[in-house]
Amino acid sequence: ETGITVWKKGGSAGNIAMTDSDLKIAQYGRTIVEKGDDGWNKILLGTNIPPDYEGQKVKVFVMNDSDNPVYFTGLEVTVYTSKPFCSSFEEDEYLSFRIDEKHIKYIQKQRLKSFKKGVITKKNKKEFDAVMIYKGKEFPVVMRIKGDWLDHIKGIKWSFRIKMKEGNFMGMREFSIQQPGSRGYLDEWVIHKMLEEEDVLTTRYGFVPVKINGNNMGIYAWEEHFEKRLVESRKRREAPILKFDESPMWEVNIFNLSHKNENEPLVFPPAVEGAVIVPFKKKKTMKNPVLREQFFIAQNLLNQYRDLAAPVSELFKIEPWVKYYALSNIGGTWHTLRWHNERFYYDPVSSKLEPVAFDFYTESGSKKEWVWLTPLYIINNPTFDYDKILAYEPFNDQKFLDVYMKVMHDYLFSDRVLKIREKYKDEIEKYEKWIQCEYDFYHYDYGRLEENIAKLKKDYKKLTGILKQKKVQARLEPRPYHYDGIGLIKGLSLQAYNQGKGAVLVKSFHNKPLYVAGYSSKKKPEYGMVKYDEKIEIPAFYNSQENKKKRVQKTLKCLFVPDKIFFTETPDDTVMHSVKVFPWPAPTNTSPRQELMKNALETSTSFAKVQGDEIVFNPGSHVVEQPIVIKAGKKVVINGGTTLDFVKGAFFLSFSPVEIEGDAGRKVVIKSSDGTGMGFSVMEAGAKSTVSNAVFEGLNTLNYKGWILTGAVTFYESDVSIENSVFTDNHCEDALNIVRSDFVLGNSVIKNTYSDGFDADFTTGKVINCKFYNTGNDAIDFSGSRIDIEHVNIDKAGDKGISGGENSVMKLKDINVKNSNIGVASKDLSVLDIEGIEISVCNFAFAAYQKKPEFGPAKLHVKGAALNGIKETNLLDLDSEIIIEEEVFKGEVKLNVDSLYGK
Repeated sequence: ETGITVWKKGGSAGNIAMTDSDLKIAQYGRTIVEKGDDGWNKILLGTNIPPDYEGQKVKVFVMNDSDNPVYFTGLEVTVYTSKPFCSSFEEDEYLSFRIDEKHIKYIQKQRLKSFKKGVITKKNKKEFDAVMIYKGKEFPVVMRIKGDWLDHIKGIKWSFRIKMKEGNFMGMREFSIQQPGSRGYLDEWVIHKMLEEEDVLTTRYGFVPVKINGNNMGIYAWEEHFEKRLVESRKRREAPILKFDESPMWEVNIFNLSHKNENEPLVFPPAVEGAVIVPFKKKKTMKNPVLREQFFIAQNLLNQYRDLAAPVSELFKIEPWVKYYALSNIGGTWHTLRWHNERFYYDPVSSKLEPVAFDFYTESGSKKEWVWLTPLYIINNPTFDYDKILAYEPFNDQKFLDVYMKVMHDYLFSDRVLKIREKYKDEIEKYEKWIQCEYDFYHYDYGRLEENIAKLKKDYKKLTGILKQKKVQARLEPRPYHYDGIGLIKGLSLQAYNQGKGAVLVKSFHNKPLYVAGYSSKKKPEYGMVKYDEKIEIPAFYNSQENKKKRVQKTLKCLFVPDKIFFTETPDDTVMHSVKVFPWPAPTNTSPRQELMKNALETSTSFAKVQGDEIVFNPGSHVVEQPIVIKAGKKVVINGGTTLDFVKGAFFLSFSPVEIEGDAGRKVVIKSSDGTGMGFSVMEAGAKSTVSNAVFEGLNTLNYKGWILTGAVTFYESDVSIENSVFTDNHCEDALNIVRSDFVLGNSVIKNTYSDGFDADFTTGKVINCKFYNTGNDAIDFSGSRIDIEHVNIDKAGDKGISGGENSVMKLKDINVKNSNIGVASKDLSVLDIEGIEISVCNFAFAAYQKKPEFGPAKLHVKGAALNGIKETNLLDLDSEIIIEEEVFKGEVKLNVDSLYGK
């Protein structure tokens, strides 16, 4: 391992470089590790000599890659033949792995191949079984090398992806470990904490000492992978996470690296335009009907983003998207917003995308002294090619820009950002000492954020004046493609999508025509390859002579659903190539929510008066046969004496707060006489809704072209107060579903439900003086919530009277549960405190258990319990705890929790 340092003064550029053409080394460093006087900074390149080093001369030098003068002094090179690792940790602090020696030898062999190619390919990432040990417990895992660039396998600190077969590490089932310098040491950790505090989805990230086969490997950074626990831990529902598949880009990088010393220009194909949109956990997503439909919508949204086909405010939840951009700017990072690093979560409730932020800093550029991702930069440099346009396109949307300016003002002209960092100061100091124990040159730069904020304040003030005169306009200027010399590029030749019923849509991003010869399926081996009578020509995507593109696609008819398409490069060619058929339809430029918004309620009807931004529903009984969709920014009032009967699949969907103002003698009735009405939903309303003296009867839930909710009545990111209301005879999963909102439910009745009565996720609120009768599953079920429940009666709950899960904190007072399976249950790190409860004629009075492996044991504290006709008082899982009065009961045996849910 080698540490190279130099003192530098002046300019924004200036690097340390290490190169050797035979070893294919081209490494640069500008990480500031120490600040001196008069503008001098000590910069670092930490690197390793490649494994194929055989005594070649390696050049180390400083360079200036700008026109501004830069001064250097004191170049030092330190070479470690044996890297000293910190050994001051207790044994149970280590994350340890036992890896069979044959797998180590395989990695070493593939590592050498990777260095010769210049990148790590998929072929170099074979998975293998291993054992992970943490805090004295052993866990079976599957591991592989991770990463694309060689920094992940340099030296002896290799990066790994770990999948746990059972148990969890820090609440995760799948994660990576890598040397901390590959992500800028503590800079990456700090920006993750900022994103978490601002409720922007991001991977969990931290530091841990690692041992492999008993050998101390020093400090590693761990990072969560993209799967359901990432979003669930951040108070979102499970749904697909997706990305643009960048594998063709890496094929091109390998080609360019191997030809970089030739006189020909580097290959530049349509990697962004041709990138396939893929979900993480592809097999699981395609097997699950709900996840599959969600992915279809999600890829259509992401395709529109890539095609610049719709404003980003139609496609993304704007606030997290804006905060992602704002904090990236304040952090001085550009790497995360390159198209091939972007990750996206589909919010299944709002039917929009959210960013999943990660990978902010690179080892060579973790201390950039300038920020380019701002509207001011776009105004001065408005034209971009496809490789950059996606990062700039959001600023073309005025809604995005308005929110961005507001959020940036809040961040820049207050101490909000610095307060977040201050909150974690103790942890920063702790991890800094950990890192310094191994990397003695490292110091966390406390002045960096202040410097960036000071610079951005000046830019912001300048920008506000400019925006009064002109708009931001990032313009796409297609760069001429050049990829004649590379031949077929995997992923950019033919692409084939299963359109259903034997139809396959074929696209080409090749620069010459291709010819489809036939198809096959493993499920139909008796057919072999079915050949077309004549090969089907798929025209070239790009004509290099004319610098013109064609987006050509053809639909092939097949006797059965194929999984492979065969083609040739010329009509008479006998050499066959093949591509797999993606098991989903090709993306289009539409989504259910966008379709519905086109028919939003804008003019008066027989049942509602529309005047400006106010919509008032007329008293009387109205049969509604078409969806009622209300845009944001409206005032919506439904007065007493109004009945809306949704039939033929009609529904109510409002993005504005709703005031339902019934009274005891003149109720508001929302019903479906034919049972097809798809619910009453209020989403992202921006202000509190009120519901008084209403009846919701016989409703199903929203189910429109793959956009599916669970509640007959739904409030999502929309605070609400509900009083004196009835929810009855729903035909869907939840009678009432409230998500990511604050609520009060008082003096109300929920009865005769298909499944759960009241299901709430990630909420805060109160349930007071309510009654629950004959609920098919749980009467009350809360996840990830903070709830008070008082004076509640529950009768005939099919499963649990009251259930708290996923780290909920609930206080119960004066509760009555009877004729149910379980009276009260605490699950998955939840803590329920009960003061005064009567439970009768139930199989179990109390239950505490762990249902999901990423969580842990649960607790239930009870005072003042009256139990009658109970078969068993406690149902206890291993390490879960129930305290009744002063008596403590702790689980000693692991329950088969799946059997409680009929699995």
